[in-house]
Amino acid sequence: IKATCLGIGAQIGFFRGDIKLLLDDVKELSPTIFVTVPRLMTRIYGKVKENVDKSSGLKQKIFKWAYANKEKEVLE
Repeated sequence: IKATCLGIGAQIGFFRGDIKLLLDDVKELSPTIFVTVPRLMTRIYGKVKENVDKSSGLKQKIFKWAYANKEKEVLE
């Protein structure tokens, strides 16, 4: 897969090595494909959920709606 991606002009980015700065690295790199492990996805979800919980009721409802729709799509 890596060779195919590179063949069509994809770039590879690496995080700085500090897991606490990973979300900053993701923001800077803006990856199209993000290869990861479940533990890291749980951590990212936790951060997103924390921010959603601090936001307005409307944003919370939009997030819950979008998440439910995506979950339904994945399970089909």
